[in-house]
Amino acid sequence: VEAADDICYSVVDLEDGWELGCVTFEEVERALAPIARHPDKYDGDANQRWNDLRTESWYTEKSENDRIGFLRGKAIGNLVKAAVDAFIANEDALLTGTIEGDLLANTPLGVDAKACKRLAVEKIYNAPHVLPIEMAGFEVINGLLNSFVRAAIDIDEHINHGKRLPPQADRIDKLLSGKITDAPDLYSRLMRVMDYISGMTDRYAVTLFRKLQGITI
Repeated sequence: VEAADDICYSVVDLEDGWELGCVTFEEVERALAPIARHPDKYDGDANQRWNDLRTESWYTEKSENDRIGFLRGKAIGNLVKAAVDAFIANEDALLTGTIEGDLLANTPLGVDAKACKRLAVEKIYNAPHVLPIEMAGFEVINGLLNSFVRAAIDIDEHINHGKRLPPQADRIDKLLSGKITDAPDLYSRLMRVMDYISGMTDRYAVTLFRKLQGITI
């Protein structure tokens, strides 16, 4: 899970940042090209691998959007393979908690992945027009947690103590196909709520939050 998070920070967030205008195409290209062109297959340091890619006609003939898509796909593929190889090579150290650094840091792409994360922190996460979106995201998550956790508690009290079940809790349980009611105890009910919320896409989370708050119907 940690490696998957790092891959998202290293690649996908840069693409999103480019679409939002937080970083330039050249900044994203310079960061992702060394990962897309794995050092095991291509000669030179990060800058050389980036510059070599920009001289290849099949690449330069593509639109910026297609080039970003190519870099994203190749970079994710190489990072996933590197993470798998690192896990296999360091399995004992991982299981005993003695590995130094994160999983990607123990791969040939570790330095390049770290540079991508640094670019995302510097140019994307703290961008003035991104912060309000992030703040709104916190409100959405808090609102969903409040509604769903309250529903889990209400359902537990209804089952174990005969308390009246509020209509909102009943509807949320139906939204989860009765999985809250079917859970054996309060802890399990809360875990099912957390699993459901964590599996939401951003768009669905916002839509559901707005409906639960009565903003839209």
